[in-house]
Amino acid sequence: IDEVVKGSPAAQAGLQKDDVIIGVNRDRVNSIAEMRKVLAAKPAIIALQIVRGNESIYLLMR
Repeated sequence: IDEVVKGSPAAQAGLQKDDVIIGVNRDRVNSIAEMRKVLAAKPAIIALQIVRGNESIYLLMR
């Protein structure tokens, strides 16, 4: 993540600059294109698996 806009759904979910998204709704993603493909289904709740520093964290976005 290069930037998180204040007040955005990403910010509300807890995403931070330099987080690395590695999974979306239990699907492993290796690129933005793969992430967009998973999100194209427009799920009501998005479960993100991210890496922040040395930790793997799960966040939920609505």
